[in-house]
Amino acid sequence: MAKINDSSDVAVLFVLVGWAIRYDGTEPIIGGNSYLQYNAENNTEMDAFVRDNKGYYLCGIDRGKVNEPSLDVVFVARNIQNNRYQVVGLYSKVEVIEDGNWSRVRTKKALLIPPDKRPIVPNYPAGRGMRRWARRISSHGRVHKSLLSVYKKLAGLQNWEATTLSPEQLEISAFEGKSLKQCGVKVAYALT
Repeated sequence: MAKINDSSDVAVLFVLVGWAIRYDGTEPIIGGNSYLQYNAENNTEMDAFVRDNKGYYLCGIDRGKVNEPSLDVVFVARNIQNNRYQVVGLYSKVEVIEDGNWSRVRTKKALLIPPDKRPIVPNYPAGRGMRRWARRISSHGRVHKSLLSVYKKLAGLQNWEATTLSPEQLEISAFEGKSLKQCGVKVAYALT
């Protein structure tokens, strides 16, 4: 399970990804950047919340090195219905994998937030690239403190576990009560 690390010795990185419901490889990713426009069905975001055969979740986080010994990654996407930035998921205690100039992260602790429960990120910082730092420990550069408060609000989600939905379960937001529990998803309503 993903858990919020409120400790000040954990770096927090927000990564802008494309929008999807499940991130399980069964649907195209809808994004505003040119790469996703031409590769909506061939990118690491598509199955970011599906475990590989070793039990890891894996997703790209843009070009360049990440020099942080302890890191959590918050994934943010622009909702295609309301055009607002929302948190779609979280990777906790990631391992950074560098592949040439491109970086990816992997973890065994991930959280996918159901579409109707995805917290809005007010005033998401504009700029080029996918990364926005909320807290740095070892590296230097710009930090967006407003994102750190968004990260801390995610603490109510720490008992959720990432879930892969079947094609029949088109939208998790349609489930209620026992059906929702059978999918293995716990819902927290106090996030705004």
